[in-house]
Amino acid sequence: MRTARLLAFVPFLFLAPPAASQVCVALAPSGQPALAPMVPMCIGAVPLPVVYGLGNPGFALASFAPAPIPMGAPTFLVLGLAVPPVPIPAPPLAMAYGGPGFLTNGVLAVIPAGPAGPVPGPPVPIPIPPTGGPVPPITVHTLVLLPPFPALTGATGITI
Repeated sequence: MRTARLLAFVPFLFLAPPAASQVCVALAPSGQPALAPMVPMCIGAVPLPVVYGLGNPGFALASFAPAPIPMGAPTFLVLGLAVPPVPIPAPPLAMAYGGPGFLTNGVLAVIPAGPAGPVPGPPVPIPIPPTGGPVPPITVHTLVLLPPFPALTGATGITI
């Protein structure tokens, strides 16, 4: 009975208007197979008209690399413009998390993001200046430095 009521709302999902604010969503395929569900988190999304006219100085990203990643391993946010998934074999990615890994951006920045652990890392401020309108999609991965090869988590896609 409960399922039938929930399914009755599915058509309304397709009738919803376009996003009215910044959107952050997990991308597939992205990252290494065992780490694909672990994606960086967005903090401080605001309505699109605000970003277009005033920017979003409070926007931040947080890395997310829980177990099976060893606690305390250094993490980095890999930020760039979205591209179709590019397969990267293991190695040069850590073989323990499967391969190939899929990188979903043309890397523009690699930003230190704190240690890996069971909760998201500390927020890394990514202030967004006024855009004047939509910008190309952006993606972000968490890269974890492990000896001898790094690990790559799934990606978050950001639409502004």
